[in-house]
Amino acid sequence: MLASEHRPENRQGILYALSWHANLGTWNLMVAILANPNEDPKVRGQAAEGLAYMFDYLRPESDEFRAGTLALLDALRDPSPEIRYCAVHALGATAFPPLIPAISQMLADKIPAPGWIGTVADEAGRALEHLQGKYRHRMQCSDPQPEPTDFQKLEHLEQQILAGTVTVPREEIHALVRRVGLKTNFDSEIIEAALVDLEKTKAFVALIRKKFKRSSRRYGEALIEADRLATEGKLEEARQLMEALASSEEIPFFAELARDSLSNLIETNR
Repeated sequence: MLASEHRPENRQGILYALSWHANLGTWNLMVAILANPNEDPKVRGQAAEGLAYMFDYLRPESDEFRAGTLALLDALRDPSPEIRYCAVHALGATAFPPLIPAISQMLADKIPAPGWIGTVADEAGRALEHLQGKYRHRMQCSDPQPEPTDFQKLEHLEQQILAGTVTVPREEIHALVRRVGLKTNFDSEIIEAALVDLEKTKAFVALIRKKFKRSSRRYGEALIEADRLATEGKLEEARQLMEALASSEEIPFFAELARDSLSNLIETNR
């Protein structure tokens, strides 16, 4: 959808919807958009925010972590305060103490960021608190890395199937497929068919991805339209649009997301 959509507001809306998934499959996309100087600042800023949601699922020694942090560090020198603001916010989500000096330098950046709360320096202060708090919490936990979501586990399994290196016990695969199948409202027959062999499981993952993309597109388009209506003072029409999406959405995650977005929209436009 991004390939055919060139309006900055719409591209930002699509990335906003994708950000809520915290799907590592979008990591390289977010890094590329953030690093692209031809993108609108609001789009690049949203890409930085999207990265912030996914740092919990990466280890600092990974290539993805390094690529993301380098792009964010480079964004701290961008002329746009909006991009600097979002970049410092994302760096605060890394829980990686070596980045503290770079974030601290932004405490001198007193430029307000359009569309955001306060200045770049204000967000740098919040980012430092967030980074240090997350790091302390991880050190106090027995498992310093959060457990991946079921959707991320399923995508990892798909990669293992493609590489012929599956190490997950069959019982765990079946339990995982059933959990994700129920969360995405697939019929029991389709779920059980996915358990026959690994090829069927791989095909099932492709079905889930297709369903997620369809729901993501619907949500992104509805959010953009609802925001436009609310801006024009047509809050009731915006409410009806998001409520209709929530009631018709097949995936509970997106239905709940639509309700949350509606609440935020009403609160913002009171």
